[in-house]
Amino acid sequence: MRAYGLIASAALLAACATVPGQQQDPFREAAVRAGVPAGDIAAIRTYDMQTEAGELIGYEAWVQLEGCPGFVILELDTDYDVLDAYVRGDCAVPGLSAET
Repeated sequence: MRAYGLIASAALLAACATVPGQQQDPFREAAVRAGVPAGDIAAIRTYDMQTEAGELIGYEAWVQLEGCPGFVILELDTDYDVLDAYVRGDCAVPGLSAET
């Protein structure tokens, strides 16, 4: 299981937002850096990753792709650097592995 996946399950998810990919620049830029073609981004849902004490430790972004029944999951630090990126569902992005 992914490192932040465990933290996300145990930590508070203080904020969740869904807006079109073009309106979430740091998350959109991170997705493109991870190998997602910019034109394929339909929307991005983001979650703050926090410790049980409420300290922000990073973000998780679920990137919905155009015409694809699945997501690219990004695990980011507080500077929006990509720590991990993988595909979940029936999507394929060159260079990204499927969640195991």
